[in-house]
Amino acid sequence: MKLLPLFTDVLLNSALDLNLLDWSSTNFLAVCLGPRLYLWNAANGEIHQLLEMDNEAEYVSSVAWLPDASHIAVGTSTMEVQVLQSSRVSLYNH
Repeated sequence: MKLLPLFTDVLLNSALDLNLLDWSSTNFLAVCLGPRLYLWNAANGEIHQLLEMDNEAEYVSSVAWLPDASHIAVGTSTMEVQVLQSSRVSLYNH
């Protein structure tokens, strides 16, 4: 599985008090890796980058899908919360 080698090292070395993963009701996994937020499509294994912080010293500290799974809340190290549309990337098979 492509996801495990890519994410395992970073997740195991991350602070335990951060919420770095969230699984949507539509079978997408949101994964925070430092300054980036990725979405993994469990149906086809595709990975898409949804967000990248402007400064490499900043990081995504938490992520949570909203119940409708079309939006995702993202907390950052700069104490900001962003609500993003997951449709910014093509999530579904065509």
